[in-house]
Amino acid sequence: MAITVKRPERTVEIITDLTMLDEIDRLTKEVSAPSTTLADPRKVKAARRLEALADEVKGVTLSVRFQAVSARENAEAMAAAVPKDDQHPDGTDWFKVVQKLAPAATVSVEWADGSACNDFNPDTDWSALLDSMSDYQVAEVLGAIIALGRETGAGPKAIFEKASSILRASGQNSSSPERSASRTNGYKGGNRNRR
Repeated sequence: MAITVKRPERTVEIITDLTMLDEIDRLTKEVSAPSTTLADPRKVKAARRLEALADEVKGVTLSVRFQAVSARENAEAMAAAVPKDDQHPDGTDWFKVVQKLAPAATVSVEWADGSACNDFNPDTDWSALLDSMSDYQVAEVLGAIIALGRETGAGPKAIFEKASSILRASGQNSSSPERSASRTNGYKGGNRNRR
């Protein structure tokens, strides 16, 4: 029997109408600007437009579900992304990395309003989509793919120990039977309450 590793997944939303995103940014600044009155007419107008945009933006937002790539896929992408020129001082063309990893990491693509996005084929359409995205959007996709499976940093054992120390400090019992038993029964040699 072969053992396989279950890989984590994460969803990233990509707004495909950057002019709408610019309008949202402008309106956000307007409603956040200092004002002398609570019901500033400019803020009310901007807030109404933002409410309308909240529904509109779902129709132009892709909801992409990514799964962590395997170590082999990551290594191949990194090896293929070492540029032959001097334009990349760190030695890696990260755009090439995301071009290589995005198709392999894509689990599903749909519109944020819940409708199907049947016309997107991850194997052939990522290149054109990435070419039209902003630097920030490409970086967000790359960051999501690269970070999957690495959230705990030092590994789960370290975070489990941290959780136990927090529970001990708070006076709460751990849900782990062996850890709870050692606290409720005293030291391993017997009961703490000696006569």
